[in-house]
Amino acid sequence: MGYALRAYEDWEYAEDQRDSGMLIDDQYRLAAARETLPVRRFETVTIAGNDIRFDVSRSGGEVPEVVRQSLTRLAELAERKNGWDSYGSARLDRGVVRSAVALIVEGFRPCLYPEISLTSTGGLNLSWECDTGKELEIELLTDGTCDYVYEDEDGEIAPDEPVSLDEARQFLSRLRG
Repeated sequence: MGYALRAYEDWEYAEDQRDSGMLIDDQYRLAAARETLPVRRFETVTIAGNDIRFDVSRSGGEVPEVVRQSLTRLAELAERKNGWDSYGSARLDRGVVRSAVALIVEGFRPCLYPEISLTSTGGLNLSWECDTGKELEIELLTDGTCDYVYEDEDGEIAPDEPVSLDEARQFLSRLRG
């Protein structure tokens, strides 16, 4: 598989959140924190050299399957080398991976998982189609900006020039409504 998953308990978080009046040595403080504070569980996913940490405390202790499927696809695309399409296309830019993961995690709620494809410049296309008829396509560019097209019953919205990820991200919430 193209990525590694490691699950662990975040005891450092519990230790950081402990009552500052706890006594004596770190062992006793950590033991007291483990007994009194909720333990948060995380999974770390490594894709294209990027470690992405997921808080899975509220999702049954696992990354949801639809997110895992999208991450698997992203990992497969990240393994492709320059010239992957036999026309000299660039490999997936490492900076694009983190943005893609954020969108995949945020976007799975309204429409499950996106279709994911590489662009010839090292960017990535993510496309969601919902049962409600709403659609969103975001192209992540290697300079940290993105293009998007959002379509619903009222028509299509697309910027004239690349925008910030945060601006495009607001349309994920429109898919829900």
